[in-house]
Formats: sequence, structure tokens, C-alpha cells
Amino acid sequence: MLNLDGAAGTSDSMSGSLNNFQTLNKDGQGTWTLTGPLMSNGGQQPIAVTVNAGTLALAGDNTNFHGSVLVNPAGTLQGAALGIPLAVTDNGSVVFLQQPSDGTYAGIISGQGSVTKAGSGTTILTGSNTYSGGTTISAGTLQLGSGGTTGTIVGNVVDNGVLAFKRSDAVTFPGVISGTGSVNQLGPGITILTANDTYTGGTTVSGGTLQLGAGGKTGGIVGDVVNNGVLAFNRSDAITLPGVISGRGSVGQTGPGTTILTGNNTYTGATTISAGTLQLGNGGTSGGIAGNVVDNGVLAFNRSDVVTFPGAILGTGSVNQIGSGTTILTANNTYTGGTNVTAGTLAVGDSAHPGAALSGDGAVTISPGATLGGYGSVTGPVANNGTIAAGNALPAFAGAPVGTFTINGNLQNAAAINLASTTTPGNVLAVLGNYANNGGTLALSTSLNAGGPLSNQVTDRLLISGSASGVTPVQVNATAVPGTVPDSVTPDNRRGISIVQVGGTSSPAAFQLTSDTVTGGGPYAYRLLAFGPGSALGASDPGQNLVGDPSGFSDYRLESPLVSNGTSSRPEVLPQVPAYVSAPTALFNAGLQDIDSLHRRLGEIHDDQLQGRQQQGEVFVRAFGGTYNYTSNRGFSDYGFNTSEDYAATQFGGNWIARDNPNGNLRVGLAGTLGRLWYQPSAIDGNSKGLFNTETLAGTLTWQAMQGWYVDAIVSGGMFDGHVSTASSGQTAGFNGTSVAASIESGYPFPLGRGFAIEPQVQFVFQHLNFPSRTDGEGVGIDLGSPNQGIFRGGARLIDHIQTGDGTLVTPYLKANVLQGIGGGDSVRLSGVAFSTGVYGTALQVGGGVTGTLTHNLSIYGDVAWQHDVGGAGFRGWAFNGGLRYAFGVAPVAVVGPPAPPPALARSFLVFFDWDTARLTDRARQIVAEAASTSTRVAVTRITVDGHTDTSGTPRYNQRLSVQRAEAVAAELVRDGVPRHIISIHGFGETRLHDPTEADVREPLNRRVEIIIR
Repeated sequence: MLNLDGAAGTSDSMSGSLNNFQTLNKDGQGTWTLTGPLMSNGGQQPIAVTVNAGTLALAGDNTNFHGSVLVNPAGTLQGAALGIPLAVTDNGSVVFLQQPSDGTYAGIISGQGSVTKAGSGTTILTGSNTYSGGTTISAGTLQLGSGGTTGTIVGNVVDNGVLAFKRSDAVTFPGVISGTGSVNQLGPGITILTANDTYTGGTTVSGGTLQLGAGGKTGGIVGDVVNNGVLAFNRSDAITLPGVISGRGSVGQTGPGTTILTGNNTYTGATTISAGTLQLGNGGTSGGIAGNVVDNGVLAFNRSDVVTFPGAILGTGSVNQIGSGTTILTANNTYTGGTNVTAGTLAVGDSAHPGAALSGDGAVTISPGATLGGYGSVTGPVANNGTIAAGNALPAFAGAPVGTFTINGNLQNAAAINLASTTTPGNVLAVLGNYANNGGTLALSTSLNAGGPLSNQVTDRLLISGSASGVTPVQVNATAVPGTVPDSVTPDNRRGISIVQVGGTSSPAAFQLTSDTVTGGGPYAYRLLAFGPGSALGASDPGQNLVGDPSGFSDYRLESPLVSNGTSSRPEVLPQVPAYVSAPTALFNAGLQDIDSLHRRLGEIHDDQLQGRQQQGEVFVRAFGGTYNYTSNRGFSDYGFNTSEDYAATQFGGNWIARDNPNGNLRVGLAGTLGRLWYQPSAIDGNSKGLFNTETLAGTLTWQAMQGWYVDAIVSGGMFDGHVSTASSGQTAGFNGTSVAASIESGYPFPLGRGFAIEPQVQFVFQHLNFPSRTDGEGVGIDLGSPNQGIFRGGARLIDHIQTGDGTLVTPYLKANVLQGIGGGDSVRLSGVAFSTGVYGTALQVGGGVTGTLTHNLSIYGDVAWQHDVGGAGFRGWAFNGGLRYAFGVAPVAVVGPPAPPPALARSFLVFFDWDTARLTDRARQIVAEAASTSTRVAVTRITVDGHTDTSGTPRYNQRLSVQRAEAVAAELVRDGVPRHIISIHGFGETRLHDPTEADVREPLNRRVEIIIR
């Protein structure tokens, strides 16, 4: 018996072979090193070695030692691979030390102890070791197997170096591998890791297969993998591999579960899915592979960004797009298991890979919220419950060229087809099979140019080679080309723009616009017209065919249809266009009513002079308006629109008498007008109407001569606002703008005898409108410009003056005018297209009115007129006017009757006149001069001038003539220096005869004016 003992911390050694001992016991906490080999006990039996405590280091070659070795819990057996005996019962610890070259340990270590690989170099275990205390790799490499079918350990491994597997068969390693080290699969066999390993040093597959899992729910690694062999996944649940797989090896998905790769893998070998699901990404922006995939299970894409998959997908499996991002397939994929797009977007081909395809005949299903599209093709049938988008209609391809997406099979559309992009139209969805719509829609873009030949059409299209069933609502995102006027000559089946064609059976109602018309921001109304079998519009044009059947295809075309009034035709415009075109004409007519004429504004102001009423100023208010029908001078084909118009307004104003003398008076005034205009064009294109509020402020200057003639001038400026609406769309556009106007008017009354006078009148009115440009709710650009219009009015009034018994004066009149428009017919531009407005034309106006002096301060007046266009174009209708005028600073007018007896100091002068005239003779002027001179020598408070006539005329005529004679004398007195304000005028007609006579007697003494000075 050999006992080796030593205290803790001591180190001893023994050299040479160890023979002739029955047993070798290592006791104590110290370390003993045996440099020679273990031999026999001197006979045929080997030494029995027991390590009870401390460390026994075997440095010799013990490969031929077959004795027993027992390591108790407090002991440690230490050595290189050649130094450890082939059979060790390890209940303590076995440590493989550093060695200069690979060392193989073919023995078996059993027991409850542990094994540690320390130091550099590689220790190869080829035995079926059963020790259960775990394994630690502190440094170097611990390799299980040497290319054969043996070499195992059990339990967990703390790997801070390298754990290598090199077997030629399939072996399962159930222990947990932890630590900072790495794992290397070296052998040609299959190593199956069934624990959820946590080592962080990475994994290398240099040969054979490293399989994670054995069909259960465990078996996984972390970190990157350098794969030059096969990396296989065999789990029944979902497992995520976050590391990056690189190298030239391949990856196999063999289990029924789901393997999720979230690294951006670069391995160049093949990928095979034998069962289960291989998922790329987990909802983020990483997770991908390169190369082809043999898919006999499920290949799933779950990314939130845009990712391109360049490899070809083959096999009998399926593809699922489940992420919110976009997956772009650029190869010809022949897998036959079908495609499910449940979320995000699956793009088949981009603009650089239009040959990309899903050519395996598998069915394609698009779920709600998901999208299929691209530039490539799909061979199998497609069931769309989400969105199909062609070319750059996919958001991921925004800014890319337009393109064609082809479905070789049938398409069932229960959701949306979107061909519209934000760039120039031109995307095409080609369906080579049949098309069935079940609640789906079609959206596309088109450029509303002149259309016609296919080469001139710029549009997205749906082309169906098979048959079409169901009714598909079509939403067209159109853009009008500014200034484009639709063709009105080419036959209908070649006009416009073809957006849908069907080569097989279809119906005219199979595709219908979601709105009545399409505008694209232009003024013309485009409708979807169907040509082909069953269409009332006739056959489609073979020269427009794009679906392979020129003889019997259906062609659905956007056209601005021609509308007709029975004699001529033109392209249809939007319902609001007539109201836009008619707005300037309607506002000009309303502005003309605001200006109107002097007598409609103020009544008969000459009556104040006839009654000798002096005043300092006046205010007035009037309400007026009219209802008119306008007939345009432009024909139907030139977009001439007849219009009905109603206008109502209230005007408030005041005048200051700036000058008052015997020749007349000068009024300076202001007037404000508030109006409301309604108008409605009559148009076959649809119902529209306009409503405007007007506000105008005018300055006026009026000279009213004592003899009755006048000149009236007006300058005004204003604002207007309103809107146009249609029956179909409601309010389409709001408007505002400004107006400027000027008017000059004059009239001169000529006595006709018997109290009547004829008053010729002339007037010129100029108006200017300014409309700021705007865009309506349907994108139509509206530029009504700054139009001008002039109106000349020439006519006359037949006037009568009636003085009532109480001294008030009533002046009725009849009138007739000719109104002639000058200029007008300006152009308005709607999205660059010019439309000419109608001119005012020529009109004949007849009417009448009356002014009455209710009191010495208050006058009331009214007027009504009928206007009719001359020559078939212009305005016709009724105009109404009524007002009140109140004068300030007016002295009461004496009533007709016997004058009061003059004071004792009163002086009187008689002025005589020739028959039927109010002109002063030379003798009469001398008498008036004497009266004026007398008034300067005495204290005069008042001068009364009373006019009289003989009985040769009618009482009414004589009354007016007596007033005119009194006015002439009063004017002469003022010229001779008498203040006007002390003069009062009265006309008594034939009621106070100086020499009573019978009727119709020309008595000179009765033709007089009495001047009474008090």
C-alpha cells in the first residue's frame, strides 16, 4: 500500500514507474504528481488507485493501465488525456489539463462527479461517459467523438471554451450548454440539441447537421451561427432564433412548429422547409434569408418594413404574408401550395423585375386590410377581400414607373382594386381569366386630355380577357388637362378614354361610376359609356381593342357626352358651369338697377321748385327690384345659357343742397344699397343657381334747373359675396368681389300745352366687376376675371302736374326707353377653358310712375316698368320701385285760396305776359326791377309772387303755366338782388281772374304775376 499525503497548499512529486503496490491512496489536501506510469502490484493485478482528498496529478502515459481508479468527493484526478486511466469512477472531480496536441480519452468516466476541461488544446472523449456531476470547459476544446459513433457525456455543460461534436451518426445531447464559450458541429453526423442552451460564444456548423429540438418544445440556441453544414429546426412550437446565420451551409425546417428567424441571415446554401413554418421576421425590421427555398411547408414573412426576397420559392408548400410591411418577391416562384396575404403587402415583382411570378397554380387569398400587387404575374385564381394594386399604385413603389400586374387565372373581387397612383397614370391590371365582382370596387387615375387614339390616352386600366360578372363601382381620380376641350366630331366609340375592357361576356352596366360624373377639376362632365355587345350605344371600335377580341369586346370609356337641344349639340359641362358663366351678366343687371335713373331714385324733385319749397337737405329710402328672364345672344353649341333672375334691394341716402339760386339747385349726396340677387340658368347639363348679396355706396351730384332740365352723375363702389350651388352637389363654390360703376344722365322737359310736358332723357352707365380666382369643391379653377359693361339709355317721359285742392302736387308720368348694351361678352376661364358670357343686347322699356307731396316736407314716389329684349337676346321682365323722400328746412307753402289782405304798407306790382308763355318782355323786366329796387328801400320781410292765367287753356294746363310765370318773375327778382329765401311762389291758374270772363277767352289783364312786398 502506498499512501500519498500532504497538507493543503503543499505540492510533491514522484518519478518513475509505480510497481509492486497493491493500492495507491491519495490523502490530505495537498497535491501529488506522478510523472511515471501506473503499473502492477508485482503480480498480474494492477494497482488500485483511490483519491480520497486533494489532487492526484498523473503525468505519465496510463493508456495501458487497467486498474481501478476511484475519485471520492473530496478528491481530484488531474491529467492529460494520456494520463487518465481508461476506467475512472468519478465521485469527485476529473480535470483534463492542457496538452500540446489533441488528446483522445477513450475511457469511460462514471460516477457522480464532474469533469473539467482546463488549459488549451483539445480533449476528445470517445467513450460513453456516464458521470453525472456536469462538465465545465474552462479553456480549450472538449470534443465529443472522433468521427465515429461513440463519444458522449450526460448532464449540463458550462462552456467557456469550445464544445465540439464529431460523430458520424445521429446523437442527442439533452444537457443545457451555458457559459461564454462556443459550440462546433464537426462530424458528418447529426447532433440534436434538445435543451434551451444559453451559451453566448456562437455556433459553428463545420460539417454534418446541427439540429435544434427533436420534435418537442425544447432545443434552442442563442447568438450567431456560422453554418457550413446544415442547421435544422425540429420543434413542435414556435421558436425564435435572433442570431445571424452565415456561411455556405443550408437551413432545414423539419419540425411541425414555427421557427422564427429575426436576424438578417447571409448563408448561401439552400433553405428547405420539410414541415411546419419557417418565418422571416417577427413584426420588426429584421429577419431574412438569401437564396432559394424548397418550401414543402409554410414560408411566412413578418416584417414591418419594405424587404426584397430575391430567391426562388419551390415545392408543394405555401407562402404567408403576415407582417404589416411589404415583401417584394423578384424571382419566378413555382411553389404550388397557395398564397395567403393576411396583412401588409405582398408585391410580386418591382419595376426592375417584371418577370417575377407566382407560377405554381396555387390559389391566392387576400384578407381584409392586406394588399397584393406589383409588376409581375400570378398564375392561380385570386380571391380578393383586401386590395389589389398594380405598378406604382403600391405605396412601396411610389415614384416608380407605371406597370402591369397580371392575373392569369380568375379573379373574385370582394374588396378593392386600386390602380391609382400619385404620378402620371398608366397602371394596368390584366386578368386573363374571368372576373367576378361581389361587392368590390375599382379605383383608377386618368388624365382628361383630348383622348381618342390609344396612343393619346394617359390612363390606368382594367383589362379582362375572360368574362365579367357583377356590378363594379368605379372611382376615377381624374386630372383635367388645362384648356382641353373634348372632341365633338369623332364617333363616340373612339372618343374619350378607355378605362375598362372585357374580351368575354359582359353587360353595359357591369362597371358604373361612383358619382354621376367625373371632372378632374375641369369644366366638362365625363361619364362612363359602355360600347359593345348589348349596348344601346353600339359596338366598340376594333382599333381600340386591348384584350384580344376586336370583334366582340366591351369597351367602357370616359367621355364628355354630347348633349343636344334638338338642332345643335356640344360636350356636356358640369351642372355648376352655367351658373359660373352667368354670374357676371346677372350681377351687371343687378348693378344697373342699383344705379337706375334720377326719378326712380328721388322722385320728381322739380316739384319742389314748382311749389317754391326751399330746403337745406333731404333723406330718402326706397325699395326696388325686379324679376327678369335673360336670353343669351350665344347659341347652344357656344354655351349660351338663358337665365331667370330676381333682384330685391333697399337704398338709403341723403342729399345736401349745396347751391340754391333762381337758376336751380345743386344736390350732393350719398346713397347706400343692400341687395340680394337670385339667378338660375336654364341648362340641359343640370340644375344650378346663384345667390349673391350686394353692398354698394354711391356718391351723387345732381343739378336741377329752374326750367326743369337736369344733369345727374353717380360714382359708386361696392362689394358682393355669394355662392353657386347645384341640385346634385349642393354648394360648389363661394364668391366675393368688388364692383365699380359710373353714370351720367340728363333730361330736358318741353311744354306740350294743357299742362303736359315731354322730357327727353339720355344716360350712359359703365360698370366694372372684379372676381378673385378660386377653385370649387370639384377642383374646377374659376377665373371670372374683371369684366366691363356699358349701357346707353335713350328715351322720354310724358309728364303731367296736378295740383290738388289742398295745395299739394301730384306728378304722374309715362316713359319709354331704349337700352343698348355696349361691350360685354367677356370670357370667363374655367380650368383654362374660355367660355364667353352673353351681352346685354338691346331692350325696349315702357312704364310709368308718380310722385306726390304728402306734406311740405314729405314726398312719396313709385315706378313700374316692363322691359323686353329686341332681337331675341337680352333681358325682359318687370321692375318695381317705391320710395319716400323727406326734406329739411322747408318753409310751409301757402295753399291755393284768397290771399290774406296785405298790410297797410304793402306795395304791389303787376307784370303782364303774352298769351301762352312764361317769357318776360322787356317791359316786364322793367317792372320787376322797380319792385326789386323798392324792396331795398323799405323794411321787407317777405315778397309774394303770385302767378295767374286767362281761361284759354284747361284748368290743369293753366295751373302749371301760372307756376312757370311766377318762377320766371322770382328768378328775375333774384338776379336783381333780392334774396331768394324771402320770396314765396304761388300759382293760381285761372281761379283768381283780374277781369272775369267766360271759358276759352284770351284776356291780357288776366295773364299776370302780382309782386306783393310786405
